[in-house]
Amino acid sequence: MNGKDIGLIEPAEYHFYQPLWTLVGAGVVPKEKTRKPMSELMPNGVSWIRDRVQSVDAIAKKVACVSGKEITYDY
Repeated sequence: MNGKDIGLIEPAEYHFYQPLWTLVGAGVVPKEKTRKPMSELMPNGVSWIRDRVQSVDAIAKKVACVSGKEITYDY
């Protein structure tokens, strides 16, 4: 991706399309129709980091995850 590494920190296995929830509540659409695996939605060239952010140190440009992993970034 233009020489850039892009990472997305997201622990959820599934994405739920919230705009359809009003139709789910009305009984028009089954809730299963709002769910897709995150793996199907990840754009090419994006690294999916399945973790949860614990803290962000903007000065050091570092993200600490719940797992103990630290990720540094440029932007």
